[in-house]
Amino acid sequence: MLLVWAVCALTIAASYQRLDAINEGNSFQRHKKAFFIIDDRINKSIPPLDISQTEVDGVHIFPCFIRVGAFKNQNSSESISNATVTVLTRKMNDSNDYAYYGYGNQYVGFTTTMTGANGMACAPTLCFHEALIFVAKDGERMTLASNETEFLPKGYFYIAQTRNEEVAFAPRYMGTMYGKRGPVYRTMNKQECENSLTSNSWYFRFVFLSIQEQLFAVERNYRLNMSWYHDSPKSPSFGVCFLKVTVYTNQNNIVFNATSYDRLNRTYGYFISGPKADPTSTDTNVRAACIEYRCPVNEAVLVNVNISPNICQYRESGTTTNVPKINLKENAFQVLIEPGNLYGPANGVYVVRGIETARTMAQKSCLAGFILAGSSFYEGGFPSNPSKQQLATYSCGVTPPIIG
Repeated sequence: MLLVWAVCALTIAASYQRLDAINEGNSFQRHKKAFFIIDDRINKSIPPLDISQTEVDGVHIFPCFIRVGAFKNQNSSESISNATVTVLTRKMNDSNDYAYYGYGNQYVGFTTTMTGANGMACAPTLCFHEALIFVAKDGERMTLASNETEFLPKGYFYIAQTRNEEVAFAPRYMGTMYGKRGPVYRTMNKQECENSLTSNSWYFRFVFLSIQEQLFAVERNYRLNMSWYHDSPKSPSFGVCFLKVTVYTNQNNIVFNATSYDRLNRTYGYFISGPKADPTSTDTNVRAACIEYRCPVNEAVLVNVNISPNICQYRESGTTTNVPKINLKENAFQVLIEPGNLYGPANGVYVVRGIETARTMAQKSCLAGFILAGSSFYEGGFPSNPSKQQLATYSCGVTPPIIG
């Protein structure tokens, strides 16, 4: 028995050594088949992409690398390391004698690459295919920056979808364009891709629309008095709750710090977020902060929200009927959420229950201003409407833009 175990162990070790040899110099991670939600609606099971091959089904393939960067916000040069760059590679649809970006195209594999200390990554894919790119940090998706002429060549063709969180394009190595290389590099140019600077190369730039969201739960186990989530995601009783606040601002440092308390003033946890604009709109001064709070189970939950820096003024309440108990102040507000009350989007409250994707659905519904549930979630993407169906509205230091 020990001999069999030893032979198996040596075989496994040799297999890993062969994989390491194949992947030497590649920063992407190999995984088993994984599921991806694309455009908020398509759940795809996709295998890992092996770029060590030169042919697939007798057809020659051309591995290449896409240069992608992750940064703190639209105008910041502060990079974000250890962000996950995912590239889904799919075949071109040329059934009508032209290339088409569409959901019917066959996916051939995925890769994931981590950004380095400079916020940059060279993500593997296949040229002469389609690539779908998205970037996330700690599970929160980032958005393609809108000032594209600063990081991509003028007229460079791509399609941004899902609130600009996903980018589809056809990777081709184009050499030098307008004095810079990128954003696509051949395998032989991978070192150039890795060593290029943002000032001398083209790349896809992803950013946070506001500060990165953070949840600090006092109790992460389920079904305890102070559990943040009372039930596990697999339970039919699993629920996730958000409040929506519309914010008029042109500042990128606005922070909403929300604390959820029980009736004895004990803390369930903290949620930190910031207001986000609709990335597809030219009006970036209208934004929405979606604030997660602990869903009430058997007793009311008090949510205390502080806004910093101290430049915000309360403008109005967005609630209509069945109004939660709310105390609005400058730079802060409190709201008491009682169990059993049918609060909904009309009150700026977004609750989704009974499915594993409840958190994603509740948050995206909050941004959109309406709730889709069940299979409807996969039948259409969520738009972003910061000023639709909010609990309250604040103005936080909107100043005229500098011209000239």
